Amino acid sequence: TQSTWGYKELASKMDRSKLEDLKQQATQRPSREVTDQVLAKNIDWNTHSRNGLISSDAAQLLATFDREKRNKNAQQSFLTERGPDIAGAFVEVLDRVTSDSGTVQYTLTVLEEMFRDDRRTLNLFTTENLHAADKLFRLLRSTDSYTVDRAIYVLSALLSSDSADVSLVGDLLTQLTSWNSNSAGCIYAVINGLMNILQVDKFRPLFVSHNGIKFLLPFFKTNARDLHLMYEIIFCFWLLSYNEECAIEFGRYPIVNSVVDLLKTSVREKVVRVSLAMFKNLLNRNETVEQMVDRGLVKVLEAFAKRKWKDEELGDDLGTIKDTLHKNIRILTSFERYQKELQVGQLEWSFVHSEKFWKENVMKFEENDFKILRQLIALLSSDDAKTVAVACFDIGEFSRFHPQGKIVLQRLGAKLKVMQLMAHADKEVAKQALFCVQKLVVGQYEVASK
Repeated sequence: TQSTWGYKELASKMDRSKLEDLKQQATQRPSREVTDQVLAKNIDWNTHSRNGLISSDAAQLLATFDREKRNKNAQQSFLTERGPDIAGAFVEVLDRVTSDSGTVQYTLTVLEEMFRDDRRTLNLFTTENLHAADKLFRLLRSTDSYTVDRAIYVLSALLSSDSADVSLVGDLLTQLTSWNSNSAGCIYAVINGLMNILQVDKFRPLFVSHNGIKFLLPFFKTNARDLHLMYEIIFCFWLLSYNEECAIEFGRYPIVNSVVDLLKTSVREKVVRVSLAMFKNLLNRNETVEQMVDRGLVKVLEAFAKRKWKDEELGDDLGTIKDTLHKNIRILTSFERYQKELQVGQLEWSFVHSEKFWKENVMKFEENDFKILRQLIALLSSDDAKTVAVACFDIGEFSRFHPQGKIVLQRLGAKLKVMQLMAHADKEVAKQALFCVQKLVVGQYEVASK
């Protein structure tokens, strides 16, 4: 069933107030106490000017701006009056005051607070974006986590416009999607940065091309209990679902599966809300609708329908999605289910990974020069341990039940890959790899298992 609108119409229907509402719930920031301590610093701008680091005009502007910080209305009036000049002064600080970490932290925090309070202030930096971005990229290399976190937000906010330089956005995405637990800065800052960039539709395919989906998916396994982080990651996927080119990727990765699995254990309203918003955008794609049905979303929605929610729109989305899924329910053959699992690259222990399945379907794996078998072998390199373990089992079953199974697997290079997995760090993978090798080298598996 296709939806009544295409992706251009869908993108135009993005409710900006809903975007800001959902984004506000996602905001993860350092403790207010830490932020207030940084903002309470008294920066001596005149000293920076006397030392030749910033101009006297910049020092005077920033000193006046600071004096007004206890009076938001007065500060806002001054910003309205001298906004571009103040923006230039802040860029001057980021450019030249490099050794005073306190001043750098203060400047970044003021800019972040300014951008969060009113995104219109980003327009003040239009002529300064390229220059400011260059300085902020340098700060991303800092060893101070607070500085890195604030620089990520400020830089991503400055680049979250249609006029932003695509190459700079690409450079930032490269850094953000390369984050690991050893990186300076926290994962929340990284995800907040991605949320800023993904608000711009033309940058969404760029995010995908920078392996953004592969970067986000593992957090569903490693950080599933961190519901705030889960919310922010699903928020990113929700933004991606507005773009037709990116929506295709939902059929190639286990995004839907991961979100449905999370909803089976989490009923946090904000997580449910953003998940349903994402699902609703994907109802015009048959492959994602089938994934929702196969993963058991209908039962999840039926359980949700019995609950009382604060957000009335959530209830409307529940009904829309549930009705669409009911119209698309059909019984898949076991072989079709197997193909679906291969398509998303995530294997789960189920009835399609059994002796009975392989006895009935093994000859179908010959089609198109063993195309499906080749896909299965490729999953031996998956980052998901369960997928690798199941793939080892299936390859062993193919060798048992196909007349030329061992020869075919030898020709396709499966045997060597499986043998290497016997030393895998995951015990289940190592065990299944051992059983698979036994099936590959022994004429009768029953003999090997004795």
